[in-house]
Amino acid sequence: MTYSVALGYNWLYKYLSKEEKEKIENAIINNGLIPGINGKYSTQFLKKSNNWNPICNGSLAIGAIAILNLDKKIELSEKNTEYKFQSKYLEIESDKIENNQYTISINKLCKAIIKRTIDEIPTVYKEMEDGAYEEGTLYWEYGNSYLINFLSTAQLTFNNTFGLVKDEYLKNTILYPIYLTGKSSNKLEECKLYNYGDADEKIINTSASTWLANIYYKDEKLSKIVNWYQKQYFEYQNIYQLLWQNYDSEIENMQDLEETLKNINDKQYKGSEIAILQNNILEKDGFYIAAKAGTIANTNHSDLDAGSLILDAKGTRWIEEQGREYYNVKGYWDKTYNRWTYYKKRAESHSTIVLERDNNKEIEDQKVGSINKITDFSSTQNQSSVMLDLSEAYNFEQDSKNKITRKIELDKTENKVKIEDNINLDNETNIYSMFNIAKNTKIELTNDNKKAILTQNVIQDDNTIKEEKLEMNILNSKYEWSILNKKPLNNDFINESINSNFKYNLELENEQKLCILIKNGKNEKMDIEIY
Repeated sequence: MTYSVALGYNWLYKYLSKEEKEKIENAIINNGLIPGINGKYSTQFLKKSNNWNPICNGSLAIGAIAILNLDKKIELSEKNTEYKFQSKYLEIESDKIENNQYTISINKLCKAIIKRTIDEIPTVYKEMEDGAYEEGTLYWEYGNSYLINFLSTAQLTFNNTFGLVKDEYLKNTILYPIYLTGKSSNKLEECKLYNYGDADEKIINTSASTWLANIYYKDEKLSKIVNWYQKQYFEYQNIYQLLWQNYDSEIENMQDLEETLKNINDKQYKGSEIAILQNNILEKDGFYIAAKAGTIANTNHSDLDAGSLILDAKGTRWIEEQGREYYNVKGYWDKTYNRWTYYKKRAESHSTIVLERDNNKEIEDQKVGSINKITDFSSTQNQSSVMLDLSEAYNFEQDSKNKITRKIELDKTENKVKIEDNINLDNETNIYSMFNIAKNTKIELTNDNKKAILTQNVIQDDNTIKEEKLEMNILNSKYEWSILNKKPLNNDFINESINSNFKYNLELENEQKLCILIKNGKNEKMDIEIY
């Protein structure tokens, strides 16, 4: 709100009356800046490593910049300020006066808030040090829009970004939303993102990438990619894209397009442990596979989802993520228990492996806080692959030695995918390998249950409908497919007397998913071919 009011104040300044300006200035001071230096509130955002840091710090700093030159003094109560903030950033202009009040100029208050923002914003960088964002695309957009708005404002106002874009640090994140955009529609503006965690499938605002590529780094190739992406994937551009786009960095012809985009295919994000395998980005009917390992449930918006994947092919999405649950359900932000009772947040709702623990009475179906790595990644013109070591997600006991890996290979010449899961357990248990089939997909099994035939009616580029099929074939003789409904394996989670919010675990129950169920499994190797 501070940012919104400051923006309107700045843009409409010459049209406002003296009384209107004073009202707005007082609102920025009393409802934004002063509460923003109150330790009661600032501890909620000040040093956070997630998007709330640049959203709040950046917004307050923009509010401070808007009224920086206001010739006015105010009184601050000792009770309503943070002592460390005062002593580090503020120079008190007078002794205490009546009722423990200090006198301070607006200029000095604003400078203090700007300085604090410059000091604290870098904390969020560690969440995207490899360019990806652990909380997903939606929160990349949310946090970076405010980060870049502050950097842009600082550059325009002071001709200085105060070292907050050190060297080429933020260059890594410019193409993140582009790599996470799948081939889920023949109509590019209707494509979906890889929406892990609480993120959405819908294409996000990439104005942060526009500013970084066009204004800050002035990188012609990156500018061409970002500008091309926005033209292809956005029906309408927002005001920031219009302001920041470099209209000289345009794709000139098909040869230029192919040359510019030739390396936008496979991608590994090492810190976040995310891998993208795809044909050339221009091949709309090709395969797109996104998978993740990573540190499980380490952010506010993450899931139990090590090993999960999505798959696009033939102009549509076949294997999907369920995305967020309703944010106001009971205990949704309780990462020690309640969050993991909701189906969409559990491993069983993802396309990954679930081990049955005590007849699925245990809450966690993957270990919260476990660190799972991509151990191998390769990319060539004809083939790409990724190896995920998921063992830690299933080592629930301290002395457990469970070893679980998932290898995904994309054959770009034959247009097919192979998934190889190797499972070696301490003890026999029931093993579920889940594949979260996209809604509106018909699933048929062959008589031997070795092959699943998926069918969708897919909208073509010319708005006609074409029936497309995808086959998922089990290559090992000992395993077979079964079809399950999308609901918890643990019936306690759909029992109203036990879980009063059970209805949120049943909204998908009429949809279907594929599963390989191995009873009393221990040492297993599953190979699946998709074409």
